[in-house]
Amino acid sequence: MKYAMVGIFLFVVVFFSLIALVYGQEKGMLAYGMLKGVSHPDSAAVGDVMKIDAEFDNAGEETVSAIFMGEIYLDYRLVESVKSDEFRVKPGSSINLTTYFTPTMAGDYHIRGYVIYSGRESSIKTSHFTVTASPEHEPKLISNDLTVPLAVDSLLALIIITFLLLFRRRSIR
Repeated sequence: MKYAMVGIFLFVVVFFSLIALVYGQEKGMLAYGMLKGVSHPDSAAVGDVMKIDAEFDNAGEETVSAIFMGEIYLDYRLVESVKSDEFRVKPGSSINLTTYFTPTMAGDYHIRGYVIYSGRESSIKTSHFTVTASPEHEPKLISNDLTVPLAVDSLLALIIITFLLLFRRRSIR
């Protein structure tokens, strides 16, 4: 009797799960979208404005409103959240959902993003790019500027030559 109850319970759970799955797939085909990928330059310099495009495909049967949501990480630490404007995408159409990012530090970056469309979320896509320091954003050290050391060296050499000449004249007399 105990096994019969367990069997009936499992049958009911599986039966209702299958109904929910079939109903969900049927309804899901009306609004079904897919984030194909996230594209951007492979590298940039600090301070450059980077264009980030998320290619979204509406494979469903109805027009959907779509918006790209992205998180940008530097060395696995979240540095910025970005999102595109919202666009209406017709069935069977693709669109690039565009946003922009300006890196402030050099390093290896990762983008993790997805598209929200008609109350649903697409699968998550990730991407990678590298940011290098640009000349105007590099810290300047005094030793990198040759005019100061050269002027100091020249002045020191002039003082030494003057003392040597004065000392030589005194020893000649």
